[in-house]
Amino acid sequence: MNWSWLPWLRGKSKPPLPSGATAELIPPVESDGAQALRAYVRCQACGEPISVRIRLTDEVGRADEGTPYTFFVQKTVIGSGRRPARGHRPPCFRPIELRLELDAHYRVMGGQLQGGTWMTADEYDVARREYEAGLQAPPSTEAAGNGVNDPRASQ
Repeated sequence: MNWSWLPWLRGKSKPPLPSGATAELIPPVESDGAQALRAYVRCQACGEPISVRIRLTDEVGRADEGTPYTFFVQKTVIGSGRRPARGHRPPCFRPIELRLELDAHYRVMGGQLQGGTWMTADEYDVARREYEAGLQAPPSTEAAGNGVNDPRASQ
């Protein structure tokens, strides 16, 4: 399939807003090559920032007649399960339900997210660095129980 008619997917221009869509309703989704979109989300349970790649070639479904959009993507996203070393918490594998609505030219018209929040690419970059730094930090001495701030240590 020839996708060259979508210059905005190749990063050459910003896509125009589809008719009936307003900027406030459109999630911050960007192109990721000629045949994919990239969305950034944060898990509400653990705060992990997650990058989601949406392939336009096989993850897009056709919408029912009468809907204001032509295509949709519905995807369940689960993070890595790694948690920053702050106390003893179990891994987080909570699902995040992502749904995007696209027009006939694969422009995002709207979207919903359950279990997470949308992020821009810049917010994702900052959050990812902070999250990774938290994974590499040693656990706090209070949580480790090594006697610091432990009333039993003075006896």
